[in-house]
Amino acid sequence: MKRKPLVIATLAAGLATAALSMNASAGDPVAGAIVGGGLGAVIGHSVGGHNATAVGAVAGAALGSAIAADSGRYYGDGYYGDGYYAP
Repeated sequence: MKRKPLVIATLAAGLATAALSMNASAGDPVAGAIVGGGLGAVIGHSVGGHNATAVGAVAGAALGSAIAADSGRYYGDGYYGDGYYAP
């Protein structure tokens, strides 16, 4: 009996996500915080129960945001700016 509402909710969430999709950005700290917070909450709940969910969400959001904000250095002047590979 519980399975049918779960399937309907999953399909509705998938359709809403597909309809409201935005451009992907590798260095977006907000998206990193959202994904990291969600994953941190899941991991915190599975490891420590109800009380560890908030701690995992906060830690995951901070870590996800930091990783996403630091991911754009390869496309700046990191490899090609000093003229090492150019004649």
